[in-house]
Amino acid sequence: MQIARALACHPPVVLADESTGQLDHTTTTLVMNAIAKTRDFGTTMVIVTHDDYVASYCERIVRLEDGSVHSVKGDDGTSHGFGERMRDA
Repeated sequence: MQIARALACHPPVVLADESTGQLDHTTTTLVMNAIAKTRDFGTTMVIVTHDDYVASYCERIVRLEDGSVHSVKGDDGTSHGFGERMRDA
C-alpha cells in the first residue's frame, strides 16, 4: 500500500529502502514492474536492496561492499559484475 501511495502522485524522486524485502517472488515482480513504469513519468527511483533480482530492474546499479564501490552497471546497459534480469519460466 505504501508503494502505491508513493507512486500515485508521480513524484520526481522516490526513495525505496528494501521495499520488496517481505514479499514473495510473484508480488515482487508485480511491484518492480510498477516501479519500472514510473520511468514513463520521469520519476527517479533510488532503491536499496540485497536482492539481485530487484536490482536487475534498475538502469544504473552501484553495488557497495564493506563501505566501498564494488561494481557498477551503467546507464548504457553495460554490466560490470551483475547478471542480466532473471526471466520467469
